[in-house]
Parts: sequence; C-alpha cells; structure tokens
Amino acid sequence: MRVDIVVEQLARPAPGGIGVWVREVTPRLARRHAVRLVASRSARLDGVVEGATTVRRMPLPEPIAQRAWDAGLWGADPSADVGLWLSFGGPPIARRPPSVVVVHDVIFLEHPELYTRRGARWHVAQLEAALARATRLVAVDPTVADRLVALGARDRVRVVAPGADHLPPADAEGARAVLARAGVERPYLLVVGTLEPRKNLGRLVEAYQAYRARSFDPVDLVVVGPAGWGDDARRGPGVHVLGTVAAPILAGLLVQARALAYVSLVEGFGLPVVEALHAAVPVVVSTTVPAARFGGVGVDPYDVRSITDGLAAVLDDERARSRLVSEGLLAVEQLRWDRTADALADVLEEVADG
Repeated sequence: MRVDIVVEQLARPAPGGIGVWVREVTPRLARRHAVRLVASRSARLDGVVEGATTVRRMPLPEPIAQRAWDAGLWGADPSADVGLWLSFGGPPIARRPPSVVVVHDVIFLEHPELYTRRGARWHVAQLEAALARATRLVAVDPTVADRLVALGARDRVRVVAPGADHLPPADAEGARAVLARAGVERPYLLVVGTLEPRKNLGRLVEAYQAYRARSFDPVDLVVVGPAGWGDDARRGPGVHVLGTVAAPILAGLLVQARALAYVSLVEGFGLPVVEALHAAVPVVVSTTVPAARFGGVGVDPYDVRSITDGLAAVLDDERARSRLVSEGLLAVEQLRWDRTADALADVLEEVADG
C-alpha cells in the first residue's frame, strides 16, 4: 500500500504541536507502508524523509505554494492508495485518492477572534473541504470528535490520541547556559508555546506578578516559543522571553523547571501539558484545555486570581507537588507515539481496503 503523506506543516514558520505530530508519526508509518511525502519547496524534511520512498515537492515556496494549491493548480495524486493530511495545509483534500485528514482543533469556528481574519477564513474553508471530501476524519481528542460529529461527519470520525514521549534526552548544560545568558538566576516557572492571543500570556504574566508580590521566595517566569501574532507577553520583573530553542535544550529547561504553566484560553489538545507530565514536572493548566484531564492544577484562564492561586498551589506546596508528579506520570503512561502511529495506520488500512 502506498500512502501519500502531506507534511506541509513543516514549511510553517512555527510548526508547533502539529509539527510534532508530523515528525513523530511519519517515520513510524514508513516502517509499515510505502510512503511518499508531499510538501512545498520550503518544508524542512530533516528527520522525516528517512524511510520515505519518494518526495513530491511543489516547486514553489510557502506561502505561494499554498495559494497555488488553494487555487487548484496542483492537486493530490490519484494513483496513491490513500492520502494522509496531517494538517489542513497542502494540496486540496481529495476524494481520489481516498483521504484521511487529521483535525487538531476547530477553535476557528468558536473563536475566530483568536486568528487573523484571513487565517480564520482559510481554516473554515479547509474544514468544509474535509467534511465534504475526506473518507475519514481523525480527531486528536474526543472533544474535537464531538464537534466533527455535530458538523455532520457522523461515522467517518475516528479518535487517535498523540504521544507524550517525543522529547529528546535533555541537554541540561545547554539549558543552564541559555538561562545564564538570559539572566535567570532563580528557580523558574516555564511557559512553552507560540506567542499568540489564545495562549493567554497577558493574564498569566499578571497572575505571576501577583504571586511574586506575595511570595517569600519568588521564582522567575521563563517563556519559550516562537513569535506568532498579537504577542501579548507583557514584560516585567522576573519575566524572561527566550524565543525558540532546540529540542534538547527545551527538554533541559523542562526537567529543571519548578512547574509548567499552560493557561491557554482554548486548545484542541495541549501537547505541552503531557510533555511536562511525562517529564515528571507538575502543571498549572486551564480547565478549557482537553489535556487537563491527564493531571495538573486546573484554573480558569479568564480569571487572574484563579491562575494566581493555581501557581501558589503548585509552587508552594511540596506535598501537593509530589502527588501531582506521581499522578501525572501514571496518567500519561499510555500516551506513546508508537501507539499513535499504529492507530493511524489502522485507519489508513481501513480506508484503503474500502
């Protein structure tokens, strides 16, 4: 069976959690089936091209390539047994070959204000195409599956959970060097994510300053992640915005952190939450984030006081920290990318068999 896997997410400036999906799932699927990668000239395929039979490149860079795809100038290859879209980016979702589309969220329907106008319109159009043409829709969480069913997908929806075991061995020395250059001299609270409005960094920084004002032994706040749009990470005492770091350094920053704060307004899943739990790091997490069910102290992302109290609960109570770590490790034990790829392969084989 030949599977054409659309990996255009790797052409994005900030591939984010979807990029993790692409990098973890693609090589594993290539061990089971003949795989051809489909992407624009801009896609960075290091680490995923191994095992692929061929690569089908759109000879244009992103974002011009996406505009050409959207205009129907370069479509999917119908000779494949099945096409797998790991995100909405890439050639138009097709009926031939039969297609499987991974849907990570439908936030743009309920909260278009969290996107640029053009971005919200584009995502809506891609979802409509997936609902109209995809043979199967794979939701990353039951909450996403419920929305797809409500939109009319019914028995075409399957749920496949992500893994949590993807971070490389921690580069603790490199992480300490990064922290030293940034002037971080205290224990710290870590934030991981693209700087964009739905990450709710403005309220988090406000809550952090309130916690810092009442703490006898305050920690610093370290923010890691690429710039997105509408950056609302307010600077202030103790706040350090580091930008993007290499994965081993990110792992090093995570394992040395006192806790992870992930107080997004809304998410399709919330991969950094399970990354932290897998690394035995306690989490303060919005109750609106689906991954909150795996552990952590839940907070209301719209309530600064709730976030402040959540930070205090995780940072100041050693007994609670120990309990949260133990519960989190147990909760994410089954979240492994091998299982994710196996479940996704089952869906692909189901589609290819008709």
